[in-house]
Amino acid sequence: MITEPYDIVIVGGGLVGLSLALALGQSQSKTSQRLKVAVIEPYPMMSADQSANPSFDARSTALSYSTERIYRRLGIWDGVVSSAAAIRRIHVSDKGQWGATRLVASEQGMDCYGYVVPNEVLGRNLYRAFHQQRQVELVASLKVSSMVAQSGGYLLTLGDSSDIPSRQLSARLVVVTDGGRSNLAEQLGISYKVSDYHQHAVIANIGLSRSHEEIAYERFTGEGAMALLPLADYISPPGGENDVSDSTMGLAGKREFRSALVWTVPSRQAPGLLEISDADFLARLQKVFGHRAGRFIRVGERHTYPLQLKTASEQFRQGLVLLGNSAHTLHPVAGQGYNLALRDAMTLAECIRQTTTVEQVGSLEVLNHYFEMQRADQARTIMGSDGLLKLFGSKASWIRQARSLGLVSLNLLGLAKEQFTEVAMGVSGVAREWR
Repeated sequence: MITEPYDIVIVGGGLVGLSLALALGQSQSKTSQRLKVAVIEPYPMMSADQSANPSFDARSTALSYSTERIYRRLGIWDGVVSSAAAIRRIHVSDKGQWGATRLVASEQGMDCYGYVVPNEVLGRNLYRAFHQQRQVELVASLKVSSMVAQSGGYLLTLGDSSDIPSRQLSARLVVVTDGGRSNLAEQLGISYKVSDYHQHAVIANIGLSRSHEEIAYERFTGEGAMALLPLADYISPPGGENDVSDSTMGLAGKREFRSALVWTVPSRQAPGLLEISDADFLARLQKVFGHRAGRFIRVGERHTYPLQLKTASEQFRQGLVLLGNSAHTLHPVAGQGYNLALRDAMTLAECIRQTTTVEQVGSLEVLNHYFEMQRADQARTIMGSDGLLKLFGSKASWIRQARSLGLVSLNLLGLAKEQFTEVAMGVSGVAREWR
């Protein structure tokens, strides 16, 4: 089997992998250095119709202010923003306590703190931009069946769903961003530090009786945290008597107000929240959350998954980098996992852009420089997310009183509010470069 040489191979064509590929392609168009780059994705990748309307149940991702700036630079933001819901206010509360805080973006000199966007909209626009560029090659419908270190990088053997080897690639640098689907990191002997929260996240889209008014809610309870994030209004398929129309859509379906729910509960309670009726689920949610967002009138498909803080013991080696969930998995309530992964990817792309020879691409010098640039951002984001959950998870009375005082102080102290916002919305440290 002939070995095909590449400079960089990205394993995983998801949101992080495609974003990195676009950044590498753009940097090549601005420099004289030409790198041979490929993205390996085990599933077919096709550009979808931009006019497609995501379903009521479409999963979404909270994008920080820095992520917006990144996607503007990559040229996909105009296609994303029309389906995005802005977060202009944040309401943080602690159930059963008197303290609460309300953050307003305009009072801090920002248009908004970020956006909530359906994943399929992100994917569709990334796919379209990727298919329009010519700098990075796509290797679809094949997976990495083996990966072996060799002089100057790695040797990768690719196979189809039947694991029959069909191609062999060499790469000076392999970027693993497959979310752990292939367990490549474990195959290479990279271990993980895992902190189990003993909780599950229950996620679903919630129909509201009124507009969410672009407010994101963070609600801490005695049993777990919950987030309720604004979504763009859902327009159901046409055919009902309450169908709406406007100059851009013509006749459309009924307009519904929605928010995305992330509700963390003790693991033993999660199955029950999936099994009860929609009416019982909404009633239980309303009781825990309250009526600050109006009445909950509809719940979409419910899903659940276990929650862990998972970090790789080593994020890089000679010729190897881990990105995204392959490098670190965070609690979802703070909504910072994807934003951190994207900042990692952009920093890596910049370090590669600064290399002067192809031999440097996978060198320890370059990769160590990348990690040192991102170390503080990663530590701040991971510790901030984990610490927030542990602080609000304590049931000790004196800590609960301190929490209430702390939430009130956020309303009164400008510096405290600014620091909280920086951690919550991913505009701290290295991310300031993307503001």
